[in-house]
Amino acid sequence: MPSTFEGFTLIERASAPLGYQRSWARREHGDLLPVRLTASTTPAPAHFERWTALQFVEHANLLRILDLGAAPSGPWVAEEIVDGLTLRALLDQLRAQNASLPASVIIEIAHKVATGLSHLHQAKAPTGTALNLTHEALSPEQVLLERQGRVVLDGLALTAASPEIPDPRGDVWGLGRLMAEMVLGHAPIDSDPNALALVLSKRSDLPNGLPELIAELCHPDLEQRPQRMELLVPRLARLGEGLQPASQSQAYIAHSVQTLKPGLESVQAKLLYAFRAAGHSYPPVEEEASAAPALQLPVPTSPAPLSAAPAIAPQIKEGAFDVAPKPMGAADLKPTWQGGVQAEPGPPLWLMIGGAVLCLVGAVSLARMIMPSDAPDEPRPRATTRAAPPAQKFRQLDVTSVPAGADVYVDGKKRGRTPLEIADLKPGSPVTVFVKLRGYKDVDPLTVQILPNTREVKTAHFVLQRLLTLSVSSEPPGATVQISGRKATGTTPYEITRVEADEALEITFTKPGFLPRTVKTTATAQTQIPPVKLVPARLFSFRSEPDNAEVQIDGESVGRTPLIDWAIEAGRSFELTISRPDTSTYRRKLTAKNKSTQQIKATLKPLPWSKLDLMPSERDDYARIRDTLKQSSRDLRQAKAKLSAAKRKLASFERQANINVDELEQAQEKVDAAETVVLDRSTEHNTNRDALNELRQIVVRRLLPAN
Repeated sequence: MPSTFEGFTLIERASAPLGYQRSWARREHGDLLPVRLTASTTPAPAHFERWTALQFVEHANLLRILDLGAAPSGPWVAEEIVDGLTLRALLDQLRAQNASLPASVIIEIAHKVATGLSHLHQAKAPTGTALNLTHEALSPEQVLLERQGRVVLDGLALTAASPEIPDPRGDVWGLGRLMAEMVLGHAPIDSDPNALALVLSKRSDLPNGLPELIAELCHPDLEQRPQRMELLVPRLARLGEGLQPASQSQAYIAHSVQTLKPGLESVQAKLLYAFRAAGHSYPPVEEEASAAPALQLPVPTSPAPLSAAPAIAPQIKEGAFDVAPKPMGAADLKPTWQGGVQAEPGPPLWLMIGGAVLCLVGAVSLARMIMPSDAPDEPRPRATTRAAPPAQKFRQLDVTSVPAGADVYVDGKKRGRTPLEIADLKPGSPVTVFVKLRGYKDVDPLTVQILPNTREVKTAHFVLQRLLTLSVSSEPPGATVQISGRKATGTTPYEITRVEADEALEITFTKPGFLPRTVKTTATAQTQIPPVKLVPARLFSFRSEPDNAEVQIDGESVGRTPLIDWAIEAGRSFELTISRPDTSTYRRKLTAKNKSTQQIKATLKPLPWSKLDLMPSERDDYARIRDTLKQSSRDLRQAKAKLSAAKRKLASFERQANINVDELEQAQEKVDAAETVVLDRSTEHNTNRDALNELRQIVVRRLLPAN
């Protein structure tokens, strides 16, 4: 029978729930990527739709989907392999030893599970559409504890898609039951919240508030539980304050896994070891910032070579593979089916081949020793030249980091992960070395030069600064979040990533129909920002003539005109003041009650010079220009009076019966001269008035802020 399925080589069968078939497998070609392959025994479109949606969900605490497809018998999905054990196995072992999980480890596991579920509930497709995903089957069997201390939530692919929008509060209840079982060592019996809290509080090592929180999560009434998973993440973090650090809890998890499941005793561990030994990074997608620091996988002295372990030949039933569970020991990586008949137990194929090669080499050596030579009397010709042995490579550079597990780059090329020993650098040429680790601040590169003809080992050590992630939310949600100094924005609930320790943040929340809120904080590992409550508001637009007038609400300055769409708390009564230092003041009492924008326009009258706040030099200029203006005004009035008199005399000459031409000409000349004087006096008067207006503008510009 064939031993492949949809481009994967099947290595070993694994147990699976009813309606599914499962096997440990690896990709046939390319990098031989190891996966856990799960196939539905029925062509259920709901499975494929859910698996397709889960492809967009990537988080360090959620099992990743690496590939999926549809076979004739039904859809299939390839998930990442986690080398570790389930939380159920750890709880069973502790119960057998009459022991229990430490409180800090309980909170650490619950915090990681809640973080993963929060990411799952809020996941969106690349188009921005909400995926509406939930787990719906949370249990200790679905929580995987990795050998390196990571907590991974399994079982996402086994939950059938629902035609209705799932309720995340079901996962809130599941988290509460999971935490209760970690505290008690067994599933809780009592469903009454008060009774459950009383039972849980019998453990004296639990921090204050943890029993009450678990009872709240397990409340039978949906409305009495926390409504969103993302609100639980900061609560769990606060409960863990004062206990041992998260790194020690992760070390406890890693130690427990390595104690209960040492070395490469499982097929998963061997598949991962072979894949990583080939220089690949697993999983193929980068981990999130919340992943636990990588611990070094212990290298066995003589691991069973996977290359010599033939894959299982599965029974193909309408395109699926038989995955009936079968216990497997450390040395069971061998064919279990051959030609449809179960094979007798025997030595592994690699051992038989190795024994045959050793026998052949021994026989050839023995024959050379006992067979006579064709020319015994002639000495053997001595070789005049001998090929030089390959040059031994010595360690040149040690690259380390705190924490370990950072990617190492030499001259921009990735070389591995810290701690790393490098022995192939060109002596005499400087190289640039730096490291990168997701969730940590980028470091400045170091320049290292390997000296020729020396065995000195250079070191490049990097101390990485962890970047923080802050969660912010608002009531109601959907508010726009803007952080000072950053271009990126989002909507609540929102995670602010790559935050440096002690970084000062100014976070502004805005939402149409609500007052804006600004929160200032300094980021630390213990920083928790409570949900920001937004207050409903009504909008006003304030204008004035002239503009650039100060707008005050109940004596507090809020801006200058024109001030458009200013939000004020709904129902609030307030006193509005609009003023300029060179005009009168507009006052009015208002109430914010209109749903549409209320328009307010104030007409401001200029103040007299006597009420303006003048500087001494401005006061002197004003006095001088004022006096000159008064004199020019008197001169203009006198010139106009003379012009009028000259015009009256000219008119009287014109009305005479006997006109004296000489007198008439003289009268006309006087009128013309008077008109010239009036024109000169008018020009002088206008010049003085313009000078006074210009002085007022200078004073106003000084008194008013720039618009």
